[in-house]
Amino acid sequence: MGQHLPRILEREEVRRLLDACNIATPTGARNRAILELMYRAGLRVGEVCRLFVADIRWDSQNIIIRRSKNDTDRVVPIEPSSQQLLRLWLQCRPKVKSPFLFVNIKGEQVAPVSPRYVQQLMKLVAQRAGIAPERVTPHVLRHCYATELLEEGFTIREVQQLLGHVWVTTTQIYTHVRPAELAAKIRTRQAVAEPEPGPEHDLAEMEAQIRELQAKLDQLTIRRATMPPREPSRAYARPQAAT
Repeated sequence: MGQHLPRILEREEVRRLLDACNIATPTGARNRAILELMYRAGLRVGEVCRLFVADIRWDSQNIIIRRSKNDTDRVVPIEPSSQQLLRLWLQCRPKVKSPFLFVNIKGEQVAPVSPRYVQQLMKLVAQRAGIAPERVTPHVLRHCYATELLEEGFTIREVQQLLGHVWVTTTQIYTHVRPAELAAKIRTRQAVAEPEPGPEHDLAEMEAQIRELQAKLDQLTIRRATMPPREPSRAYARPQAAT
């Protein structure tokens, strides 16, 4: 049975989605950092919710993903924009005794944000961004991350490692998500394979024209050689000299 293609958003739609979080407030800064990690680092929603503050390795600019879907750990690089948002959130984060990076505070209770909270958050920011909420889920951002990496030249194996896929066949499905981009690349490849005519082409064309003209000249010479000589016209006959 065929596997369904992942749903994704256009890059401009993702930008609107991220901008819908007001980072001027602590809640908005936290929510933007959550979305940023799913989009810029390809984290699953459960992985984001289980992150510890200590999992951020500022010296190597990586995040340690522990207990992922396949019960394995992996290391994911974080981009400078994501680092800035994480620093912003840590400045706003309440000084509470919790190892979790992203926390919710209700009264005196402190708990990590839940996957359900992130799902509801995405519906809310989708409405703010003018995007149909049913098109937006946490995993859609992960799909966008993988698709864009392949479009930007990352290999299948590199994307597989970043996503934490066990089987490369799971990653290969992202090569079929945006067929328009693939068609454009094929047209570019064809244009490179068939360059515009250069000086060599012009010289060959001139030589062909010369051969054609020479053949016509040869035919004309043969025709004139086989024609009987014409008698001179009386009007132009040379007068005989007097004797």
